[in-house]
Amino acid sequence: MSEQDSVTCPGVISSLRDVLAKSPGDLTLQCSDGTEIKVHRQVLQIASLEVFNAALQSGQPHQTLEVDGTGASWYHVLTRLYPGVYPRPELNLNTTHCMLPVAHKYGLTSLQQEILDYLHTQLPSRLSTNPSDDAFVLRWLALADDLQLDSLQGLCVGRVRSMAAGKKLGVALLKQEGQVEQADSTTKCSVCSRNGHIGYRCTCCNNLWCIGGYPRYTTCPNCGQQRDASVVNVVYHQDTPVELNASVKALSRPLLEALLASVVAAAAAGQYVDSKSR
Repeated sequence: MSEQDSVTCPGVISSLRDVLAKSPGDLTLQCSDGTEIKVHRQVLQIASLEVFNAALQSGQPHQTLEVDGTGASWYHVLTRLYPGVYPRPELNLNTTHCMLPVAHKYGLTSLQQEILDYLHTQLPSRLSTNPSDDAFVLRWLALADDLQLDSLQGLCVGRVRSMAAGKKLGVALLKQEGQVEQADSTTKCSVCSRNGHIGYRCTCCNNLWCIGGYPRYTTCPNCGQQRDASVVNVVYHQDTPVELNASVKALSRPLLEALLASVVAAAAAGQYVDSKSR
């Protein structure tokens, strides 16, 4: 079973429903996607006395409470709160991502800590630049920023710095559709890397490079052989509009400014190391 499937896993829902069906609930949770879940207010009050005591009115036999979060998120949260759910499903990145906002908003401190402990164990080795991955670094950074979770935010920023130093950050920052086309090095100018202009083509190795500053008879930057080069008008590749990933746009301005500053510093440090090793 994939982590994506586990968000709406029928087995998890069925196990919880069996527990809820043993005694009638006295509270209906009205979730943001319209799902209604009948639960026991005592279970929620034990998990977060301060929040749910303030939200629930005493003296009513049954009450409906509108809550943030989808039905799937709340089903997973409730499987951690109800003692009768067994075996308790294992945590994974997808379910923790949907549960963490609910646990944070409603003061479920024990559950939140359980989730954060899991993330600090799993994420350091799994954070990636792939936007379709459950461990996509900007997905978790945006969540940490939204919930103001400093420890999770620091973990993600540290990973972004290492990606920048390793020159692997572009895939994460840019939207998948509309990225700059990746051209093979032999189809770009080996001197200035521009996309299209009048340039030389080496008659020895077929390398392309621009006219600017070079005499007609020159040494090829690629093969080092001094050959007569023919003048050609070359368009190496076409750039398409570049758009930032939606997760980057979702970051708060203070975090985005701090992130960009650290990325620039890390990238510069990486270039310095590269130059020293040459």
